[in-house]
Amino acid sequence: MEGEGVYAGLVDAGFDYGPVFRGLRRVWVGGEDVWAEVVLPDEPSGFALHPALLDGVLHALGVMSGGGEGGLPFAFTGVTVHRAGARVLHARLRRG
Repeated sequence: MEGEGVYAGLVDAGFDYGPVFRGLRRVWVGGEDVWAEVVLPDEPSGFALHPALLDGVLHALGVMSGGGEGGLPFAFTGVTVHRAGARVLHARLRRG
């Protein structure tokens, strides 16, 4: 699924994000996992992990819930920053 489809659903639900926070580009679903690719439009100067990248990954939660119910994760585990200042983030989300 392309990220623009996710943002269209978020706008319909009353959430409208500015350009920096609309970075979700692609979402894949496989079993219990959702894979997300998030891209920043500009250089992320001053951040090991730019907040907009992490926020963009959370937008993929709508795919996990089928667009019905939202929510935020209680905890993050297994997070590794492989390169500080990256403009692209790949993430796997799993409920549980």
